[in-house]
Amino acid sequence: MDGSRLLEDQDPLIGQTLEGWYQILDKLAEGGMGAIYKARLLHVRDQIVAIKVIRPDYASDKDYRRRFYREASTLIRSSHRHIVAGYDLHETRDGRLFLVMEYLLGETVYKSVVKSTNRCLPIGTALHVIAQTVDAIEHAHRLNVVHRDIKPSNLFLVGEDGDPYFVKVLDFGLARPLDQPAITIPKAGWGGTLGYVAPEAFAGGEYVTPALDVYALGCTFVEMLTGRPIFEGSDRIALIQAHRKCIPPRLHELRPDLEFPHEMEELVRGMLMKERDDRLTIPAIREQVSSIAARLPLRTDQSLLVASTIFLVRPKEQAKPEPHDTESRHDVGLQEIAGLIKKKKKTESERETALAATTELLTKILQARPLHQWPSALNLLATQSQQLQREEVSLRQALSQILTKRERERQRIETRRAELHLLIRKLREDIRARPPANLGERLSDEQTLEHLEKQFFALQADPVLIEQLAKATIDHQLIKHRSSVAVYRLGQSVLSHRLEIGTRFRNAVNSLERSLDVLGRSNHNVAALMEDLPAFRGVAAQ
Repeated sequence: MDGSRLLEDQDPLIGQTLEGWYQILDKLAEGGMGAIYKARLLHVRDQIVAIKVIRPDYASDKDYRRRFYREASTLIRSSHRHIVAGYDLHETRDGRLFLVMEYLLGETVYKSVVKSTNRCLPIGTALHVIAQTVDAIEHAHRLNVVHRDIKPSNLFLVGEDGDPYFVKVLDFGLARPLDQPAITIPKAGWGGTLGYVAPEAFAGGEYVTPALDVYALGCTFVEMLTGRPIFEGSDRIALIQAHRKCIPPRLHELRPDLEFPHEMEELVRGMLMKERDDRLTIPAIREQVSSIAARLPLRTDQSLLVASTIFLVRPKEQAKPEPHDTESRHDVGLQEIAGLIKKKKKTESERETALAATTELLTKILQARPLHQWPSALNLLATQSQQLQREEVSLRQALSQILTKRERERQRIETRRAELHLLIRKLREDIRARPPANLGERLSDEQTLEHLEKQFFALQADPVLIEQLAKATIDHQLIKHRSSVAVYRLGQSVLSHRLEIGTRFRNAVNSLERSLDVLGRSNHNVAALMEDLPAFRGVAAQ
């Protein structure tokens, strides 16, 4: 009224330091149970974390505290690359619980859809997001946990491993461990967000099963593909009745301006079945997503598909799985291996530095006298380390040769795909432009089109080469890790023989001790990332 500047209310937590460790910098978001803040870990330089703090009015509520504990427990023990990481759970002096989590940079799927040109994600991108989300949900289900709130705003896209659409599943605040009793909170209703809640949730009784997440994932998938929810309206009762009774609209009914393959419609329908026993299972969803994604033409710089996603429908007689479908599963496996190895390489950067320093110091110390004059135990470790280093060099050379072959083959296939795509596109335009009277020419062109499409889908990499690449990649990573561990053990053995080394190498021994400390911790971190590598041996065995 008096023209003075209005000041925005300042969140009282901003600027505070929780438990002497976490300095609150800014508020990121606010939800039903609490708010999420950006915070600096004071005792670790440049380390930023996210802090979820329970709301003050819920701090003393026993049921809300139990639910907060459940969320923290789920995140801390999940350890999955597509689930936001939880680090620790604390309680402030005034009794407010807070959860320390991974800090993410990016945006939600919801925001990505709203900002996109067509207000929807391209088919290939949507399939990629769903495939990653399926992995996260399946991991949670293996832990006997149902998320209960899958929706576009709980799927976060970050740039990781060179992938701008790398998914992190957020907000396990409503998650329910199936081996624990339900926590009934009247304000929470049936749990979840109304537009994504499965029909059985409104029928009463025990309704929490993995099928609940499948239905929510189906609703989310529809929204990614069309930019619209499956049912709209502000009337809550009408919306509930729509989920319970109404048949979900088809994708092309929600977006008549877009084209969707029949297989995509069937996948969505299978996820949105009213009866939970009729819905697709998570493994079935993964298989169908992989099948559809494998039939999408590759999007490369040499292809016009960069400008627009076009789905080339295969002839009906080719609807059954063919050899290249099997190969596509190889490619999916290789993509997972590649992502895992990229992440491991980031962790290895510290180890490589420590390994180089350790190797140089060991060489200097061990050259003080002939190897056979050292104690037998140290002599044996040195021999084993040298042998592993030779094997690692040999396997690295073999892997390099296979990668060169694979790259040459990929370039050949991509060039041919681009040529065929131009021919297919031109022929389709000619068919649309031809008058209906020229039925003979139209039939001939359609037969030619069918032949070109068969050629397009038949262009696949040599499965034998893919098997060799998968095996060589894994073997090289394993021997490389074994070699680093052997160097660490040799260094520890050298330290145990300080008296025999002599005083003139005192500085070298002290430096060796420091580098071994870094190398040991790095080896442990890499080993944790490599636990999943043996699981991909099945890619080569298929």
